[in-house]
Amino acid sequence: MKLKAGVLAALMLVGNLALAAPGLALKDENMLAKSDAASPPVGKMTKGMAVEIVAKQGGWLQIKAGKSQGWVRLLSVRAGTGGGSDGLTGVAGVAGA
Repeated sequence: MKLKAGVLAALMLVGNLALAAPGLALKDENMLAKSDAASPPVGKMTKGMAVEIVAKQGGWLQIKAGKSQGWVRLLSVRAGTGGGSDGLTGVAGVAGA
């Protein structure tokens, strides 16, 4: 039983390290140090900017944009690279880990 728990924990860790999905900024927004509106800004995301979605926590996405990495509200980013998709597949992949 301990072995199964250890293997499961290792797989979860490896899965989290491999997550990343492309996204598109839907509006200008500060990128925050934590997934909290009171957190200090660490960068700026501008409308139309390509971003990389790193993680999801509640209504927040952790993204990489330019040289910065921080947290923005979930509805400020469309998962995917644009086009006709609703963009939910990429976020679901990040959220499913």
